[in-house]
Amino acid sequence: MTDKERKRGIWRKIRIGLEALTMLYKIIPEGIIKMKLHRNRFKTGWVPMAQRYALLKSTGMQHDAGKGYCIIQPNVCIFNGDKLTIGNNVSINENSYLECKGKVEIGNDVMIGHGVSILSNTHNYNRIDLPMNEQGESSEKIRIGNNVWIGAKATILMGIHIGDNAIVGAHALVNKDVPPNAIVGGVPAKILRMRR
Repeated sequence: MTDKERKRGIWRKIRIGLEALTMLYKIIPEGIIKMKLHRNRFKTGWVPMAQRYALLKSTGMQHDAGKGYCIIQPNVCIFNGDKLTIGNNVSINENSYLECKGKVEIGNDVMIGHGVSILSNTHNYNRIDLPMNEQGESSEKIRIGNNVWIGAKATILMGIHIGDNAIVGAHALVNKDVPPNAIVGGVPAKILRMRR
């Protein structure tokens, strides 16, 4: 049995419980949900992972629980979860940070390594007569295709599209679109080679 099959099996067993928990959380005020999510962020094990998932779903995160797993490891920060869409068989590892203000779409079979930053917004800075922290923000959608592996501590900036079957190397800064089947790495990320 592969790791993917094992995770799918566990997910199938707990799916109904997750859906019930999500429905329960939907009737609790949003402020309390966010507080519970923050408290639960650092806990390890399957039960806290299930709670994190249900809490995020109740705030608007899109994922079809009936088709595949979505594992969110401890200490993953997700802001504006209502603008996050996650495909099936997705793992987001520890210490990752997702700012979804401009929308983030993650495809199927995606592996997100430790400490990855996915940032769909940035501060405006064009005016020199006004402090940058008073100039507001810009945001753009990030799309991550199917069967993508994002290495540890990579950073993906707003407006980026990562094509299917791509690999983003550890510590890469992705500030340009990544074509399908490409392996990219570096700061800024460049195509190292294509997958055959």
